[in-house]
Amino acid sequence: MKSLLHCFFLGLAVFFASLPAHGIVVSNSDQRIPLDPYLSYYEDKSGELTLNDLIELQGQRKLTANSSSILNFGFTDSVYWVRVPITFSDAVGANENWVVSLDYAPLKHIELFIRTKDGVKQVVSGTSLPFDSRPVHFRNFAYPLKNNGGTEYELWLKIASDSSVQVPLSLWTALNYFEYETLSSYGWGIFFGILTALALYNLFLFVSVKDRTYLYYVLYLLGLSGVVLYLNGLGFQLIWHNNEGWNHYALLVFTCFAIFGAVQFCRSFLETTKLIPGFDAVIVRAMYFSVVCLFFGFSVIDISFPKMAGSVAALFTIVLIVTGLKTLKIGSPTAPYFLIAWSFFLSGILIYLASVFGITVTNFFTESAIQFGSAAEAILLSLGLAQRIKIERRLKYEALESKHHTILKWQKAEKKLIERATHDTLTALPNSTLLFKCIEDIKAGNAGVIKSFGLVI
Repeated sequence: MKSLLHCFFLGLAVFFASLPAHGIVVSNSDQRIPLDPYLSYYEDKSGELTLNDLIELQGQRKLTANSSSILNFGFTDSVYWVRVPITFSDAVGANENWVVSLDYAPLKHIELFIRTKDGVKQVVSGTSLPFDSRPVHFRNFAYPLKNNGGTEYELWLKIASDSSVQVPLSLWTALNYFEYETLSSYGWGIFFGILTALALYNLFLFVSVKDRTYLYYVLYLLGLSGVVLYLNGLGFQLIWHNNEGWNHYALLVFTCFAIFGAVQFCRSFLETTKLIPGFDAVIVRAMYFSVVCLFFGFSVIDISFPKMAGSVAALFTIVLIVTGLKTLKIGSPTAPYFLIAWSFFLSGILIYLASVFGITVTNFFTESAIQFGSAAEAILLSLGLAQRIKIERRLKYEALESKHHTILKWQKAEKKLIERATHDTLTALPNSTLLFKCIEDIKAGNAGVIKSFGLVI
């Protein structure tokens, strides 16, 4: 009897666990209402299911309720359907504009189906389409909703992407959403302002001292800026919004560009050719590997560019950290700055990739890990470059001082040699060599003035 009861309760638990998430009833105009707890989803491995098929599956309770803070499927070839019912209660003001935001910019293809009692409306968007085709022109995906008083919506999202598939959905009033995006743009402006200031500063140093190290660092900062612009969607929104084809390749191109600048900067900054020539050859081969990745990115069609870019970036960051450890072991004075800076950057990349692959939870910190890590890394490397200038100046001063002391020693030794040659070693009195020299000096220096002179012995 007890075993039967255990089986009954176990089956009941499994049944309720398999139920899709319940819908949300909006009863107030909060600044942001996360929809993630109310999501249910279905994996479409064939990619051939239609909305009617999913409605039927939902009726059969075959959708899975979301159990994580943010729905994250990692890198996948499957198509995912996501459902969330939304009901506006009578407590919410009628005729108010709302926005459903999907805050993950790299998604390639999104189909939104909005079901109401009046029918179904379909909205298609994603990075594979022109930016102007979006219903709301912002870096992330935003879809307007209208509450006419007690309005009920059933939202279905069909998502496919060559990047990781994440679905951080939120519901906002239109006013709060646009205020939030405005404040967010200020934060991004500060971030890119820091990178721009560092790039201009190091470009000025390159022009002043003609040291390629600073130019390589500028190239790295430009590549890094391109990577971040792609990941947060600002590049597609503000820079190349009329070229979705370029947006397809942008992440891989900027990543390889940043890697080239970082590797060349590393070799010059740490003087690997002189300090670790054997490992320097490995670094050069790694740089050639990034060029091969770029070539394959343009020539091979069936490939995930975000996956390749993330993997290559993580690999090269590890190579650069190993380089820093090797030069630190030898005693390079700039190695500590380099090592600490790239450790921050590697931590940011690994945290972000762990979030992308679904290993860790997805939140603001994990989503912004690359930005935090790259900002800290850029500032620390700039301090390292300033320390490098200080060290170079000190070494030049020490070299000049050493040269000055050497010249003084040469002059003193020369004076002693002349004195020994022109004076008697025993009495220290002038000898015949000095006498003949004085006679020659009188003859050479007073020609035409003194025509004759006498010598008394």
